Amino acid sequence: MREADVSITRWNGRFVNYYSPDGAVFVDTENENIRTAFRKEEFDERVKKMREMLEKK
Repeated sequence: MREADVSITRWNGRFVNYYSPDGAVFVDTENENIRTAFRKEEFDERVKKMREMLEKK
């Protein structure tokens, strides 16, 4: 989360997804816990495209 260069807030703020070049963390803000985490090798095609766009800027 500290190294994230983009975050996406969902469900009226209940969930926040943090993305960095090295991975992602999905946080449940209501229960104050990490729902899941991914290494960059586990990114799906949508996240890979988002990362490519961010790196071009």
